[in-house]
Amino acid sequence: MRLILYVSTAVSCALCVTSALKWESLRQKYFFPAALSVFLMCAGNFIEISSDFFDSSLLGLRAAFIGFSLTGPFCYVFWKDYKDGSARPAAYAALFLLPAAACVSAALYPVSTLVFKEGARLTHDSSFGWGYHIQAEYGWAGSLAAIYNFALLIITALDVSVSPQVGARSAREHFLAFVLPAFLLVSISAFASADYLSSSSSACLLSSSFSAMLALFYWNTKFWRNRDWRQEGRGFVLENSRDGYIMMDEDGCFLDANKKALEYFPALKNLEVGARLYGLPGLPLSILSLDKNLVTAVESGGVTRRLRASRCDFEHMGRRAGTSVFIFDDTENYDLMEKMRLLSQMDALTGLYNRRAFFELVQRDFGLHYRNNQDAAILMLDLDHFKRVNDTYGHNMGDIVLINAAKEIKNSTRRTDVCARYGGEELIIWLPATDLPGAVLVAENLRNILASIEFHSTYDTFHVTMSTGVASITYGEPKMSLQQLIANADSALYAAKTGGRNQVRVYRGAQEEGFERPDAPQNAKQK
Repeated sequence: MRLILYVSTAVSCALCVTSALKWESLRQKYFFPAALSVFLMCAGNFIEISSDFFDSSLLGLRAAFIGFSLTGPFCYVFWKDYKDGSARPAAYAALFLLPAAACVSAALYPVSTLVFKEGARLTHDSSFGWGYHIQAEYGWAGSLAAIYNFALLIITALDVSVSPQVGARSAREHFLAFVLPAFLLVSISAFASADYLSSSSSACLLSSSFSAMLALFYWNTKFWRNRDWRQEGRGFVLENSRDGYIMMDEDGCFLDANKKALEYFPALKNLEVGARLYGLPGLPLSILSLDKNLVTAVESGGVTRRLRASRCDFEHMGRRAGTSVFIFDDTENYDLMEKMRLLSQMDALTGLYNRRAFFELVQRDFGLHYRNNQDAAILMLDLDHFKRVNDTYGHNMGDIVLINAAKEIKNSTRRTDVCARYGGEELIIWLPATDLPGAVLVAENLRNILASIEFHSTYDTFHVTMSTGVASITYGEPKMSLQQLIANADSALYAAKTGGRNQVRVYRGAQEEGFERPDAPQNAKQK
C-alpha cells in the first residue's frame, strides 16, 4: 500500500512540475492548479497515514482534504478553457465558494466543526508500521463538498470522453469513455467507505485513482487532443480564411465553398452539390482556369475586386478526384501596380505622358491606322522664348507656364488623343483618326488659347506664345514609320520657329518652299 501511495504522489508531483514549466502556454495555465490539488491530496494521504506523530498526521489530513476539495473545480475549469477557451476566472469564481469554505474549515480543525464532527482517536495499522491515523466522520458540510467535487469530476470526465471530434470516434475515445468514469466510481466507492480515514486501502484507492485520472487527462490533452485540433483547425481556417475556396469534382461540378467564396460569388449560395460550375452567372470562367496569374475583375456588393486564382488537384485512392480553387483578393496589389504604372508613364510636372510612354502608346495605334486606312496626325509644340521666361521671371514661373499649357492641351483634346511632354518646353500630341485640316484646326485653337492666357509675376504681367509643327499620314500616300512622322512634324516646327514664331506650319514635303531639312548642318540654327 505504501508503494501505491508513493507512486501516486510521484506521478502527481511530476504532472504538477510539468504543468508549472509550461505555465506560459495558454492551454496549460489551468492544469497546474488541478495537478497541484491532486498532489496535495496524494502527499497528504501519504503523510497522514505513514507519520509517527499526531501533529504531522493532522497536517497531512488537512492537506489531503484541501487538495481533494479543489480538484473537481480546477479540473472542470481547465477542461472548459482547453476545449473552447470559455473559462474566465471571474465567471467561474462561484465554483470555488463551497470548496473554499471546506478548505477553511479543514485548516481550522479541531476548532471548527463545519467539516468534521468533534472527536478524534489514534489508531494503529500494522500494514504501515507504527503510524498514527485520525478517524473522524464527515459532517453535512463535508459530505456536501465531497458530493459537489465528485459531480464536477463526473461532468468533466464525461465531457472529455464524449467531446465531439472530426470524423468517426477513435479507439482512444472509446477507451476514455469507459476508463475515466471507472476511475471515478472507484474513487467514490473508496470515499464512501465507512472507515475511510482509518482504512489504508481506501486512501490508496482514492489517491491512485485521482493521480491515474489526472495522468489520463494530461495524456488526452497533450498527445491526442492536439491531433484532433489539427484537423479541426484546418477546417476552421479554411472556412474563415480571408481567401476564397471552391472545391469541384473532376467533371467541374460543385462540391464545397467557404464563406469568402460565397461573398465573392453569391450565386454559389443556392447551388446544390453536383451542379455544374461552368457557366454559372457571376462566376467568370477565368477563375476556374489553369492560369493562376490571370487577374479577373469581379463586381461584388457594388465593389470591383481584382481576383487571382490558383488550382490544386486532390486525389482519392490514388486517382484524381477533383480540384480545389483558391481565390485571392489582389485588388490592393493591382491598384498599387496600376498606380506605379501610371506614375512611370506620367511627367511629374505637367501631368502629361512622358516620352517613353508616348512611344509605347502611339506605336500600337500607328500600325493600326495603316491597316485600317485611316488618317492620323502629329503636333509638335514649342513654347516661344521659354528660356527668356525662366531667366526673367524665374524657374517657378516657367513651371507655372508649362503646367497651364499642359492643362489647356488636356482640356482641348479628346480622350483618345495622346499628349506628352517630349522634352524641356516641347510638347507632342498624337491625333488618331484625324486628317490634316482637322489637325491644323486643333493646333490653331491651342495656339490662340495659350496666347490669351495672362500670367502674373512679381514684376509685371506677360503672355506666352507657341509655335506648332503639323505632320500627318494620309491614306494612299507612301508608308512611313512613327519616327519619320515625328521628324516631319519637327521639321514643320522648325519652319514655324524660323518663320517668326507664334504660328502653325504644316509639313508638305522636304523640298517645298519655306522648309529646311533639320538635319542639314549648313542650315542648323538654335531654336
